[in-house]
Amino acid sequence: THHRDIDALDHSLALSLAELASARSVSLAKRAAGGCGELESVVHCTPDAQGHYQLQVIEPDQADPALASMRQCIERPEVLAEIIGPGMHRLVVPILCDGRAIGALQLDSEVPPSASRSLVEGFARIYANYTALLNESERDKLTGLYNRRTFERHLRRLLQPDPAAISTAALDERRHGGPSARDEVWLAILDIDHFKRIN
Repeated sequence: THHRDIDALDHSLALSLAELASARSVSLAKRAAGGCGELESVVHCTPDAQGHYQLQVIEPDQADPALASMRQCIERPEVLAEIIGPGMHRLVVPILCDGRAIGALQLDSEVPPSASRSLVEGFARIYANYTALLNESERDKLTGLYNRRTFERHLRRLLQPDPAAISTAALDERRHGGPSARDEVWLAILDIDHFKRIN
């Protein structure tokens, strides 16, 4: 669910910014966890021949020069503005969360960066805030580990699978005493004596 929510957020952010800014292209790059400027994913939004914006998720090639501006913006979190052709401008804004760049938004447009900067920076802040809310709803703030609510949701899904997802072959195996997906689910509970001295 978390990954689906993040993907939906990525897509709606790129599409909405492209439509509002009448951009030639909008790209959202996300930093790989623990990677020094390496990109985990890129969502690219460009208009088709009819002018309708189309989304494309790109597996980033770390050596791709087209991604150099976004990588630079993530490594040194500062706004970049450049001219990329006659009448074409590029604006790259870092997406900051807790003072660290988690990604970058790139807008290629005929509009000068000074005119679109506040809009792109606003989208970057909204994205950072929404990402933080999604993470906080599923993770413990202190440790970063998944919280009890997430654990219970995953456990419920494992122990009570969707009846529509159970195949007839699995039902036949279950009737005849064979292995089933449910037999492969284990839950271990460990009790540690005097743990309060540590915790």
